[in-house]
Amino acid sequence: MVPSACQPTCRPARVLAQLGLVASLLPLLGGMGAARGDQCHIDELTSAPVERSAGFVLVHAGLNGRDAALLLDTGADRMVVDQAAAERLGLRADPDRRLRLDPTIGDPFEASLAAVAAFTLGQARLPAPLVVVARLPVIARIQGRVDGILGADVLTRYDVDLDLPDGRMSLYQVHGCAGRFIPWTGPYQAVGFSWADDLRRAVIQVQLGTDWVDAVIDTGTSVTFVSSAFARWCGCLRQPAPAGSGPAPSLAGPDGVPRASELRRITTLRIGATVLRDVDLPVLDAGTARMMFLGLDYLLRHRVWISASTAQVFIAPAADAPADPAAAARPSPATGPREERVP
Repeated sequence: MVPSACQPTCRPARVLAQLGLVASLLPLLGGMGAARGDQCHIDELTSAPVERSAGFVLVHAGLNGRDAALLLDTGADRMVVDQAAAERLGLRADPDRRLRLDPTIGDPFEASLAAVAAFTLGQARLPAPLVVVARLPVIARIQGRVDGILGADVLTRYDVDLDLPDGRMSLYQVHGCAGRFIPWTGPYQAVGFSWADDLRRAVIQVQLGTDWVDAVIDTGTSVTFVSSAFARWCGCLRQPAPAGSGPAPSLAGPDGVPRASELRRITTLRIGATVLRDVDLPVLDAGTARMMFLGLDYLLRHRVWISASTAQVFIAPAADAPADPAAAARPSPATGPREERVP
């Protein structure tokens, strides 16, 4: 996604607290002593701190020797620099090299491309990407300077360890590995993934009721939601959320214009080996994509390793999940979601 912001006045739906409960149910499928073959090589290229601001997560990168504050957005297929920041970062948009972007939320728009002479993340110099230069009104909603978006065209070249609960992202080069090879010491589970269409977005299968949906791992959206196209197709999200579930969040795309969602009740939601019951999910117009978007309400409570080298996603519960101020500010529901583990 490029990107989506929860309105400052909105309170994310109950799904935020409910998805956080997944952490307590993850089966112990990995940890210290995970098997690795002799040909398995894991090399950490770089690690960088991740900051939280106004429903987004930010990383700092070097573009042409200048510091750039970028939204970390695994749901965006391209790296984008805001027009206002391009000159300071030494980028010159080529008017003869243009492309059309179709964001998940909002209308399509055209933008130019610019070459980057030098690109660094953390202490490592990485291959320089070809970046999109475009107006990003949505970044005006974020306190402090934001120069653009770090998207999947950069991230999917590597295995990415998203330790958002601990405020850190690491990139690895992995060769000859299979199975549960990652160097984590606590419990985690492994889920296979695929790439969304011809884009560079990692998707896992999530079950809503009796239907399966591709769920994008999307650090660019503050709230997990389901597209209206999928809700219409599956028929599993027809039931409105009951009164007292809280207000439905509004989300904004690159244009900064908020779009309202509707809360729908789903009887069962399964992520990996965990089932939640009676969950309220926001449903939002996201074009024709029949998809779900796993946002920061989930990712800030889980450590996630996206392994492009082995087509797996590893998920671990956060030791100390961050508090949900919105959930604390609203009354507790009379009955919470019922949880169970499946074999």
